[in-house]
Order: sequence, then C-alpha cells, then structure tokens
Amino acid sequence: MLAGPEDSLIETPIHYMKSNEVRHDVFFPYVAGKGGVYVGVGSDQNYTLAAAAGSELMFLLDIDRSVVDLHRCYEALIEASPDPKTLFDRWTAGAVDESVKILEAAYAGLPEADRKRIVRLYKAARETVYIHLDRVYRRHQGDRPTTWMSNPEMYQYIRDMFLADRVRMMGGDLTGPNSLQSVGAAARALNLPVRVVYFSNAEEYFDYNKQFVANVEALVGDEESLVLRTIYSKKWVHADQLWAYQVQPLSDYRTRLGDRKNRSRNPMLRYAELDGTLNKDTGVKGLSLINLAPRGAG
Repeated sequence: MLAGPEDSLIETPIHYMKSNEVRHDVFFPYVAGKGGVYVGVGSDQNYTLAAAAGSELMFLLDIDRSVVDLHRCYEALIEASPDPKTLFDRWTAGAVDESVKILEAAYAGLPEADRKRIVRLYKAARETVYIHLDRVYRRHQGDRPTTWMSNPEMYQYIRDMFLADRVRMMGGDLTGPNSLQSVGAAARALNLPVRVVYFSNAEEYFDYNKQFVANVEALVGDEESLVLRTIYSKKWVHADQLWAYQVQPLSDYRTRLGDRKNRSRNPMLRYAELDGTLNKDTGVKGLSLINLAPRGAG
C-alpha cells in the first residue's frame, strides 16, 4: 500500500482545510457496502464517504501540501481520541499544547523540518478546523447523523482504519504521472477493486488529457465501482446551498474518457444528457446519475 511514488506537492495560494459540501449523505445508498479501495481528494469529507462505503483501504490525494499535512494531523489526533468529542476538543484553543505533544510524539521519526511543518499547520488551521468540526459534529438529516463526526459508528470505523495503517495520504495531481498509478498498482497487488473514486469538483480545473485517462485506466475496478463528483453551476439543482451531487459507474466514465469528444467534464455531461443517460430526476433533490438506476434513500 505504501509502495510507489507520489506526485510533487506544491504550495497553493488557497488551502482548503474544510469542505463546504454538506450533503454527502445523498451518496450513501450508492456507496453502502462497497468495500474495496477508496480514492478521494480534499479533506475530512473523505472520512464520511469511506466509512459509509466500508472501504478496506483509503488513498487520500491532494496537490496542496497543507491538505496532506492536515490529514497527518487528523491521523495522529484521531488515533489518540477514542470518540468524536475527544477529537473535537483537541482543536480547541485550550488544547493546543497537548495536541502539539501528540503530533510531535506521533511524528518523532520524521525529519525535524517535516515535523515542524505539520505542527505549524495544526496551529495555523486549528481555529478553521474547530469551527468546521463543530458543524460536522452536529450534522444530521432529520434524526439521522450523516457524518463521520456525528455518527459514532462512522468515527470508530475511520479510527480503526487509521490504527490499522489502512490510510495513505499522498501528494496527488490527478493529471500527474505518479500517484494514481501507484494507487492502481497497490490495488492490483492486493487484489482489491477500486470501488469509490471521489473527485469533489476537481474536474473543473483540468482537461481529460492522456495522462489523466491513463490514470483512470490504472484504477482497476469492477461492475460495482463508482465515481462521485460535485458540480457548482446555476444550471443544476443543488442538494445544499452550493452543490449538485452526481454518481457515475467507473466503467461508464472510463468508456467516455476513451472518446475524445469528452475532452473535459462539461462536454462529457453534455453528451451524456444528449444520449439520454444523464438522469437529473432521481427523486432526491440535487442528485443526478449517469447510466445508473436510482436507489432508495439510505
């Protein structure tokens, strides 16, 4: 799982320490029980989705060094926190000294510069993450908890994954030559299908070039494998204040990537609508499907 190179990390002008997507629960009926390998970009929303899927391995990719370091902070603090409330409290102003000790002990084997950078990230992001986790901790739909922090079983699942070293945080450029290739190689070596690929809205920022197509080809899945994405556009009905949510079979995505008229996300969606496989009337506000039958609420 830890073998294979990563893509180069870069310093980005904006650091997404939290997600403003709040309705990942609309994905739950589609990802439930998927198991296998989970691949996702961004921050802690991945924990909710991987727990909902019962993923066996998690690969968390981001091009921003700060997001990768944030996952490292989460890893150490989650392992030291038996329940969501304890973890939440580790991001309070009064817990800084104790949390720093946990991070320094967890990463004592790293070069000093790396250890200091992770601690520095915790201190810089602490208030933002604290405010964010307060919302995630309280997030429900009706009487149903819908996040890794509001659902104790989901939290325990993610904690167990970290404790078992089944999570790899990686510098990841989706159009780069290394990280997704390494994920695919690890999944093949372990004989596990890639079952969930979560892009968030990252596809807005790149074209489907040859390297990206090759990277998706490397993620060997099966008939159960899915791609999850979010879409920000006034032309789409949103499930929350900002985002439309979409599910697509990985096999369908791979087929469309092989047709060069689908040179990026928007043309692909347009052609899916033209060929009648894009379903925006799923019975769930803000959820759309490509070449997939609607499922009942989870």
